[in-house]
Amino acid sequence: TTNATGVATGLNADRVDGKEAADFAAAQDLTELAGSLLAAQVAADGTLGTNRGAVSASLNGTTYTVKFNRDVSKCTYSASPVGSPSTEAPGVAATPNAADSVNVELTDPGSFHLQVIC
Repeated sequence: TTNATGVATGLNADRVDGKEAADFAAAQDLTELAGSLLAAQVAADGTLGTNRGAVSASLNGTTYTVKFNRDVSKCTYSASPVGSPSTEAPGVAATPNAADSVNVELTDPGSFHLQVIC
C-alpha cells in the first residue's frame, strides 16, 4: 500500500509483463510500418475506390491489374472478394514486366479488396 507520492517496493516501470521497454516498437517504427502497407478497394467494373498507394485499376476479361505508386514486385499480396462467399479464392500475383502492379484473377469478376505488404 502506498500514497500518491510514495514508492512501491519491487515496481520496475521499465518492465511490463516481463518485457523491457526496448521490446516495444517506437512510434517512428510504427509510422514506417504503416507506410509499407498498401491497399486498394476495386469495384467490379475495375474502377479504383478507397486506396493507400494505388494509382489505377483496370479490368481485362477476368483479370484486374492494380498499379501502385512504387515497386511492389518483392511484396506479398492478398485479395478478398466483397459480398457473398466465393467458392474459389482469387489468384493474386505480380504483373509480368510491371514492377509497380499486381494482377488479381477472379473466376466471376466482382468487387474486391487488395492488400500489399512490403
